[in-house]
Amino acid sequence: MRAAPFIEHKGMRFLNVPHAREVFDEVVTHDCYEIRNLPTDAVLLDLGAFYGEATIFACSLGLKALAFEPSLDSMAVLGINLTQNDFCKHNATAMNLAIAHENVPVSHYYRPEHPAGSGPKANECSVFQSIPGITMEKAIGMARASHPRRPLAVKMDIEGAESIAFSKYHEWLHEVDFVMMETHNFDAGTYAELLMDNGFAVKTTGTGVPPRLPWDGTMAGGLVIAKRKHAKTRN
Repeated sequence: MRAAPFIEHKGMRFLNVPHAREVFDEVVTHDCYEIRNLPTDAVLLDLGAFYGEATIFACSLGLKALAFEPSLDSMAVLGINLTQNDFCKHNATAMNLAIAHENVPVSHYYRPEHPAGSGPKANECSVFQSIPGITMEKAIGMARASHPRRPLAVKMDIEGAESIAFSKYHEWLHEVDFVMMETHNFDAGTYAELLMDNGFAVKTTGTGVPPRLPWDGTMAGGLVIAKRKHAKTRN
């Protein structure tokens, strides 16, 4: 039986391309980033947007979203997905950008066999792409400039580039109300501690569908969900 061309769920529509279903299930069906808990006036800065699952999900709930996706191939699917969801027309912007140490082009390695795992590190199957880079400070500034008085949530799934995002002074954390991030190098605990030191209430889980509880330090991948202590949630 031929697969349906689209994944459709509660008014959302996504191209049913390879690997789309697994990410959709994790991000939308199981809400691994707890996007449903964000306040309705929040802005989502979606770093590593892939096919736009988190961005489109957020917009379906009434949020604004700014999506950065470094992979040219994933960006093409993301663009189509945004056009399939009318509620994104005035609420979401997508850009081909990668988080970097400086605002200069960076190396990105697309993995055709596993597009969701594309990132700053090469393997024997990856395809090199030169992508515009953007610092966390500039990314946060763009989100704040567009929506200066709204709560800001950062969702991060950047395949090991978390170390770049957190490599300098973390001043950008003072502009953020929520951080929802996937970690990749057995270091969820490290980021959880850093966020707690900067005034966030934090919990960690394992990755997967559904996410495994709790993250115990033995899994390479983990999820860190952080909320500034004064920030209001939907629930």
